Amino acid sequence: YYDSLIYVANSELKADIKKYYYVIEAKNLDSVLRARIAGKIKKKLPFGFKSDLGLLKSLIDEFHVVSIEEWNNAYSEYAFTAC
Repeated sequence: YYDSLIYVANSELKADIKKYYYVIEAKNLDSVLRARIAGKIKKKLPFGFKSDLGLLKSLIDEFHVVSIEEWNNAYSEYAFTAC
């Protein structure tokens, strides 16, 4: 995440919300497993860069772990389908 592109992109004053989704399909995906996965991934994402580096905008606003079914229901235009 230490790249000059961060600073160039952050100089624009548009307030776009950046959402990241981790789509996973697991037979036994429950809320505990989902929270564990989300917690491990969130530790590696740049949530604190806005305050740490004095940026105008955050690099990431939201992060969600979802199943394929949840993704397909929310974003049918980008649905996952079987090959």
